[in-house]
Amino acid sequence: MKNVLLTTSLLWQSVSAFVPSLKPFFGTLQAVPLCIAPLHLSAITHEPSLKDQNPFPPLTPSEFVEYMLMSLRSGKGYQMLLDFSTHGWRSKIYDAVGAPASADERSVRSALKVAMTKPHNQFAILVEGEDFEISFPSDPVDYDDGTCWVECRLRASDDELLVAMGCQLQQRQTDGAWLISSIDWQDFREPFYPGVGREEWTRLF
Repeated sequence: MKNVLLTTSLLWQSVSAFVPSLKPFFGTLQAVPLCIAPLHLSAITHEPSLKDQNPFPPLTPSEFVEYMLMSLRSGKGYQMLLDFSTHGWRSKIYDAVGAPASADERSVRSALKVAMTKPHNQFAILVEGEDFEISFPSDPVDYDDGTCWVECRLRASDDELLVAMGCQLQQRQTDGAWLISSIDWQDFREPFYPGVGREEWTRLF
């Protein structure tokens, strides 16, 4: 059951202060600046933290990526995205929404939702319920060191290629659960192509 929390005000620094090399996620720095300071939210949807927990049976890398995407599309994956990220990727998420390392997860989760649902944000496809099919054109590349790389493609109902993603995953030592280490993004939709991805893979951060 969802609990609604009281109004939260976040006073965070503008993302415009980020280093030029920061690659955009949850909004392009050129077209969709992520200045969330101050941010006023009238309500926050509570999602229980899954940190240090594996809420489902062991999944293959492809199953994990698909589960993550389906959770985001249903609007319930923001906390999961935080919980199942490596420390480095989690820090990048905090940076992307202008959150200090000391920010509480509820605030970060709420800012993440605001950022990813911004109008004309190319990454909104992941969270706004847009109709797409998830496919994996090849088997994951297993590096035999607890890490792997998975290519995932998002296609329209007419089989048009919308987005290609490359997910670098790392296994958690405690239970073998997969964590997101990085994501590469290549966008083929007309408003964004050639754009952030252009013809080659681009690291989001």
